[in-house]
Amino acid sequence: MTTISGQRTLPRWGLQLSERRVLLLVGDVLTASTATVLALWLWTLTSPARFSMAYLLDERAWFFWLVGGWLVLSADLYDLGRAASPVSTLQGLLVAAGVGLGLYLGVYFFSPPGSLPRLVVLYFIGAAFCLALVWRLLYIAIFVSHSFRRRVLAAVTARWWLPAIGYWLAQPSRPGQADAIVVLSGGGPERSLHGIALYQQGLAPQIWITGDAPLPQMPLFTDGQFARDFAIQQGVPAIAIRLLATTSTWEDAREIAAEAKRTGARSILVVTSWYHGRRALCVIRHHLAGSGIALYYSASTNPPYRPEDWWQNEEGLVAVINELIRFGFYWARYGLVPWSC
Repeated sequence: MTTISGQRTLPRWGLQLSERRVLLLVGDVLTASTATVLALWLWTLTSPARFSMAYLLDERAWFFWLVGGWLVLSADLYDLGRAASPVSTLQGLLVAAGVGLGLYLGVYFFSPPGSLPRLVVLYFIGAAFCLALVWRLLYIAIFVSHSFRRRVLAAVTARWWLPAIGYWLAQPSRPGQADAIVVLSGGGPERSLHGIALYQQGLAPQIWITGDAPLPQMPLFTDGQFARDFAIQQGVPAIAIRLLATTSTWEDAREIAAEAKRTGARSILVVTSWYHGRRALCVIRHHLAGSGIALYYSASTNPPYRPEDWWQNEEGLVAVINELIRFGFYWARYGLVPWSC
């Protein structure tokens, strides 16, 4: 049994507190996404647009703004004590809907006429409130109830879909002999260590390291420079290292393609963390499309969390949730559809 904020005792069923919050977040994302689809569908009923998958892809920015905004407005409901109370849940959702409506109407009425569609947001708020209320009440009924049968159901299903998220993000390693090993910066030292190990095994004569563009908070030093110095300390010759000036995965892929074209490389071996693999490879394939360059991949092997248990580690929980959010952002900004990667 688990006591939340000294107010309510919840059955554990093998679920940790972090698992409960992930469960609530995933459910909220799914309900808000469904509400966005419903809102866009209702909008097409009174507009010339035709509802279709192509239409949803064209309007994908709505998913980023509406779903993200709804999660921010309902942030108070991730307190597990409030999430376990039907009354607190209803109050929280009413506040989220009311504040969201008030904020949007304020922006709408101060914007130039016709610059913002009012009905989509109104439809979304109504649908999101109803769907979220149903989902949250189901959560209380299934995951807060002390019924033994429901406890078993919760434990079994959570142990299935939480690893499924991890395995979906992770991509199978397929290393191969390449013209260059490309280490994507960020994610801690394990990426650099793994890239160095592959170099020492003779899989490529060069190491390319991304992340050499300075950030405002670190104007005099970059992730790429840190990784380069570390590689030299581990015995990699400085002449075998190239730095690519990037600050994001999208820039990584763009500069990798440009460097491969400039140097005539016909194959590259990408190294990154397992949770970053799907998005990174998807973006790199996008920029390498039509080039004929062979793409190999090897995930760094020594983080303290794995696809099957990432939610049990605070660092893993943050990394995976951030990666899912970034996938949504890349879909909205670059048209990178998650299920096509």
